[in-house]
Amino acid sequence: MVELNHGAQAREAGGIGPTGDWKRWLWYWGPALIWAIGLYLASAQPALPRPGERFGVSDDVVNYTTHALSYAVLAWLVWRPLQRGVGRLPDVVVALPRWAAWLFAVAYALADEIHQAFVPGRTASLWDVLADALGATAAMGLVWVMSRREGEPCAGCR
Repeated sequence: MVELNHGAQAREAGGIGPTGDWKRWLWYWGPALIWAIGLYLASAQPALPRPGERFGVSDDVVNYTTHALSYAVLAWLVWRPLQRGVGRLPDVVVALPRWAAWLFAVAYALADEIHQAFVPGRTASLWDVLADALGATAAMGLVWVMSRREGEPCAGCR
């Protein structure tokens, strides 16, 4: 069953500080941080391989699918600690972790495209941001469906 933590209770359970647990923080936030760094490093490359032709599909299909999957994973990795209230988080983030994870993933996608505009050989594309947003939406939609199947109430549709 999905755990529900709210506000101060969540911060007490997983806050960082004299009474916080760094191992717990690293366990939940570490994968999201590593994934975000990986996305940044990939977007800093002047050119990435375009394997679509090798598989007999359009490079655009491979590109947009890769974008969607990458940001679906990012949204899910960010949702994990938010849902458990790990770290010092505002009450609204703890109350709505799916929305907060989605918003973070989309904001990161937008920042990533702005970053790419300054990388030689790369361009910024709102189509990429749209693919990223669709991936994040699919991931958070799947989380919502799974939580409903486990009996979580939809108070605010966490």
